[in-house]
Amino acid sequence: MKGFRGMYELTFWNEYMTLEDERGVRLATFPDLIVTMEIKSSLPVTSAEIVRGAEVLLAAIPREYVPLGAGVKDPDVLVQVEKVTGKSMG
Repeated sequence: MKGFRGMYELTFWNEYMTLEDERGVRLATFPDLIVTMEIKSSLPVTSAEIVRGAEVLLAAIPREYVPLGAGVKDPDVLVQVEKVTGKSMG
């Protein structure tokens, strides 16, 4: 992702699960690492601290670059995530 301004939707369940742009185009999906940082301070900001309309920096690191345990690769776990979040994890 490059410096795109706009509205984005983050789905959160224990951590960020999906990142979509305002058209609904999926930009990242767990186990991609999706992080949020405050623009002014460059410090991490948690999902609980973000309010609608806040300006935050979104970054997504593709799963290929993140060391992952076997648990996040289990398709049964992702089925449960889909049921809870209502988002496809495929």
